[in-house]
Amino acid sequence: MSRLIGESLESVMKSHKQLNITYPSADETLYGTPEIIPTSEPGTAQVIYTISSSHLPTLSFEPINKKLLAGVVVSGKNLTASSQTLNYRVLKNGTSLTTGTLSIAANYYWTLSIYNSALNNIAENDEIDIALWTANSNSLDLRYKACFVTCDGIQLEKINQVLLDLQYTVSSTSYPSLTLGTPGAMYGSGSAMRVYADNNTKYFTNIGNGIFTIKAFVIGSTYLSHALQLNTSINANTHASYMPYYAANVRVTSISWRPTSIEL
Repeated sequence: MSRLIGESLESVMKSHKQLNITYPSADETLYGTPEIIPTSEPGTAQVIYTISSSHLPTLSFEPINKKLLAGVVVSGKNLTASSQTLNYRVLKNGTSLTTGTLSIAANYYWTLSIYNSALNNIAENDEIDIALWTANSNSLDLRYKACFVTCDGIQLEKINQVLLDLQYTVSSTSYPSLTLGTPGAMYGSGSAMRVYADNNTKYFTNIGNGIFTIKAFVIGSTYLSHALQLNTSINANTHASYMPYYAANVRVTSISWRPTSIEL
């Protein structure tokens, strides 16, 4: 640090940077004819998505590193006058990630919002499968599916590098914004962005939308910003009229900062 005492501020400050992030619309399908869910686990999952470039967010330039998180929403209806149980399995590239069940009241719609943490580090050509089954024949159907990918972690500069005037813009609209069927969104309460310092032991966090500024900090984590924090698990929900009834949250659309040559 003594080496820097005599240096002017200009000599340690680098050019201002701004990273813009654009998210495509979710890849949605509303079934023309709903698909009846079988009474045993299918050999081939009903919902299969292969991640393509059209799913991926667009960044104005490539940061040092980034994480991508995939989300899948599936929805259908209980066709009977009694409660039914939906069984599901989530797979990535043929490997089972998680299984679960959802109890669905008579004549209610059901929705799985799948943002499992194992779907982080997603990449183009990865395959995500959702298998569905139930105990009683002709009791549940599948009538909607959607897939999207978001930035979940971005590394802006080197570890231990001091940055100045970090500013990020958080959207005023939720993501994903689903349009087919009769959608209803549940808005997440998680922070829109976290900036880690001091080797992950401390961090700054903001909730909501708007423009936020942090005057100075030191990078202490490989991924210093979480650009979208949905519940990184599975939200299993039912509703009398919303289909899909899914989880959504705000998202970061731009990040700007001024790097320095100071490393601690």
